[in-house]
Amino acid sequence: MKNQKSKINFTFLFFTFFFIFTQSVEAISFIFETEKDYLLKKEFSIKIKIDPKEKVINTINFKLSFNSEFLEFVGFNRENSIISLWIKEPETVENKISFSGGIPNGFRGIFIGTPLEANELLEIKFRKKKEISREEIEKGFILKSEIFLNNEKGESFEIKDFSFKEEKFFDEDFAILSGILYNGIKWKIEKVF
Repeated sequence: MKNQKSKINFTFLFFTFFFIFTQSVEAISFIFETEKDYLLKKEFSIKIKIDPKEKVINTINFKLSFNSEFLEFVGFNRENSIISLWIKEPETVENKISFSGGIPNGFRGIFIGTPLEANELLEIKFRKKKEISREEIEKGFILKSEIFLNNEKGESFEIKDFSFKEEKFFDEDFAILSGILYNGIKWKIEKVF
């Protein structure tokens, strides 16, 4: 009876731990955002964005491989990056893109879904070597990144999943929008029609 009780307790703890761990890992996700008509262009960009859901991210160690049979790397744009402390500058070696960076005080993701989403890590520009389908482009990427949380435990998670999303600038017309981003930068849009 005692042995059976300890088996039940162990099983309960195992499934509880498994459920919590799985939920934590799935909470953080990468989004690869492209223009609507990117397949029609010879050169196109992918904005690498992150959605931490309810987590607070401190550091990102990013590694991405792409299919060099179809795509050629053109360049980086980190002008709109939320990363302000670059541990390892963005670089490309053959068909592998990598960078490491930190966000002092952490990134909470509270601006996702706003007109000016403040969740971009890096914009990567590619040139198509030949005509390819959307599926070939998406399947040609392999992501392997590590995310460190901004907490006293120093938790980290390996993230391999990402989703493609077409860029959608604004859902509705509006007259005035303004706000202050996490680092104190003010933004304002007067009119959009």
